[in-house]
Amino acid sequence: QIQDKFGVFWYNQTEICQWSDADFEAKAREFTKTGVNIVMTFSCTHFRWSFYPYWQQINAALAKMVRACHKYNIRVVEHHSSTLTHNPRSYADWERLKCSMRIRHGALDMFPGLEKYIATGDPEIRPSVHLSDCRQIDGRNGDYVTTEYKGYVHCYNNEAFVDAYLESLETMYRTTGIDGIMTDDVHYYANGNSCACPACRKKFKEETGYDLPSPSNWADFAWNYDNPAFIAWQRFRTESTARFQRKVSAHAASLGLKMLRPNYHTSCFQRMHTAYPFENVGDLWSHVFQENRFSSVIRASYPAWTTDAVHRTAMARKHSIDPMSLFYPARSDDYYFSWALSRAWEHLLMVTPEGADLNDEEQKYLEYESLHPRLAGKADPLAEVAFYLPRSSFDYSPDGLESGTRPFNVWIQSGIFCNLRETLIFEDEPLEKYLQYPLVVVAGARMLSDEK
Repeated sequence: QIQDKFGVFWYNQTEICQWSDADFEAKAREFTKTGVNIVMTFSCTHFRWSFYPYWQQINAALAKMVRACHKYNIRVVEHHSSTLTHNPRSYADWERLKCSMRIRHGALDMFPGLEKYIATGDPEIRPSVHLSDCRQIDGRNGDYVTTEYKGYVHCYNNEAFVDAYLESLETMYRTTGIDGIMTDDVHYYANGNSCACPACRKKFKEETGYDLPSPSNWADFAWNYDNPAFIAWQRFRTESTARFQRKVSAHAASLGLKMLRPNYHTSCFQRMHTAYPFENVGDLWSHVFQENRFSSVIRASYPAWTTDAVHRTAMARKHSIDPMSLFYPARSDDYYFSWALSRAWEHLLMVTPEGADLNDEEQKYLEYESLHPRLAGKADPLAEVAFYLPRSSFDYSPDGLESGTRPFNVWIQSGIFCNLRETLIFEDEPLEKYLQYPLVVVAGARMLSDEK
């Protein structure tokens, strides 16, 4: 069995606007030299809805890459934001956007009229439905939700938005021949206060019997863990994002496609206030990985990230898939440390400096990897200690940080420093799972109800 190796392909201004078939084929040959058999795309057009008039041109470039990669038996996973947009409102926002595009080897003049479109564009995505009609709404004030990326975000309960997105995927599948899809940024934003759009209000009432409050009454509702309506709303948000991801998979299957669906999380040992669906739809994913964010992992905080690596390994074994880690090394020594960490964690490795690749550096490690393959997805050594992951305590207790995530993190990191073989037990696993281990640590869990 050939073990998967992911490579990262950035397609930006040059690739989209200038490259020929021969250029893409040369890039595909580069990947084969490093042992890559799956390529994941990244792009300066990541916030795809901000490039709506240019989708055909973007897909045409992606199709060239797919054709080139398929000549070398490399599969291609398209990765983009399913929901975020750029919408700068000030000079500082515009400068931030220009800088972000420049870092990713793009520019606002790469498409004719792009800057004007970002400033004013609001496409009709269904008859009489514009993209702006589908935005998440902040329950505190009734306004559109804006994100830390200085743009808007759309709601997964808005059927017009979901239908339009699935239609865009169907077009992409048909015109490019991609082998997988990673629908990124499926979150509810506004610091846990979204979404209160009409679609969410209607669906929440239908499913739970509760009404979402008006902005004037929001402060009494939000984060009141003694209010069963608030707890129901927190669960509703998690179910809504999961439903969206299941629709993406079901839609591809309805077209007769079996798509690769890798997905990631940065850190799982915290309250999921954005309702991000990762663990609760783990059966959808073809690979699970953690995003090890920039140089802090490499230079200072690798022990904390090592604990999260235990989570990815346990989750991968639960679903019989491979765990992986994504790093952003910028130099050869950074790459070496990232590679060594991933070997210690027995994760597959994916690396990218922002906007480029490290194919030349990776080639140096190919011979060693060929002679000493990773154990990811193969070995299942019995852990000396298993940690119960109290997900419900993190998400649904009023002091989830102090009584939940903090003690859990302390205990699991202490095991790392004691050089113990560790694993996790998830809340939905049977008693037989607990009995496999000589020691099970329950830290950070609290009783939430008498029902279970």
